[in-house]
Amino acid sequence: MIIRKTVLLLSIITVIEGQNECRPCNSSFPGGYVTISYQIGKNSNEQRFRDLQVSFAVVIPHGELPVFPFLGLTYGSRKMKDGTKQRYGDLQLNLVSIVAGGFGIGVISSGGSMHKRKKSWAGILPLPVILTKDSFSIEGERLSSKGIMLSFPMPIFGFAFFP
Repeated sequence: MIIRKTVLLLSIITVIEGQNECRPCNSSFPGGYVTISYQIGKNSNEQRFRDLQVSFAVVIPHGELPVFPFLGLTYGSRKMKDGTKQRYGDLQLNLVSIVAGGFGIGVISSGGSMHKRKKSWAGILPLPVILTKDSFSIEGERLSSKGIMLSFPMPIFGFAFFP
């Protein structure tokens, strides 16, 4: 339910921002995106899962580079095939060009306790398909997951995206 409300709110913000006729020189917002993603995958214990996540990111001012660096936050929910649910949050650094990729650190809630989590991802734009990998440890056992994510980015333009 929280994710649905978040998606609705972000969609409204995106439409409003898209209608904004403000010139970039008058805006202090560098630009960014909101992404809704759905992932399927398998962990190192051969358990299948699916994720739904929302990511928010803002471009880091970077001069004339052909790559856009973004700093962002992600919140997601993972459901294992056996019905177990996990929730996670990450701080991410992403580099977006023709080839896009990034990594993140954060926490995942599993079995009522929090665990440190690391993740990485890569994709080719403009395809909405991303390959993902994440890992965390529970009671000394390291679990890693790999998956394929379908991603729907909604750009929010700011001064960094204007010539």
